Amino acid sequence: LRPKWPALNGVAGYVFLCNNITQSECISHRILAANQGSLPSMTASIAERTKLFLYNFQRRQLMGPFFASAPPGRSLCPGAFGGRFKAQVCVERGDSFMTTRVSTDFEVGPITQEEV
Repeated sequence: LRPKWPALNGVAGYVFLCNNITQSECISHRILAANQGSLPSMTASIAERTKLFLYNFQRRQLMGPFFASAPPGRSLCPGAFGGRFKAQVCVERGDSFMTTRVSTDFEVGPITQEEV
């Protein structure tokens, strides 16, 4: 069975936040996560080709794109992040993956094509 992906309305990407500690967990578990309250936004905004980004606010580094390997869900990797960030999406790195320093701060959530 193929996963059911949402129909997106102007959403081209989604940003997740991390610090130096949670960044290593994201990379090692191949999962991006947010607090439980973000799950409705994630499920409505993340589809198979949505570009996902990880912003390390301590280093001011933006990494991506990642792409979802399955739809977002709750506690997909239960032991990750000490169980704190339960809204999760499993990811793979995109072919054009890169890490860059940025001067802008980002918030968790969907972004438009212009912002991507």
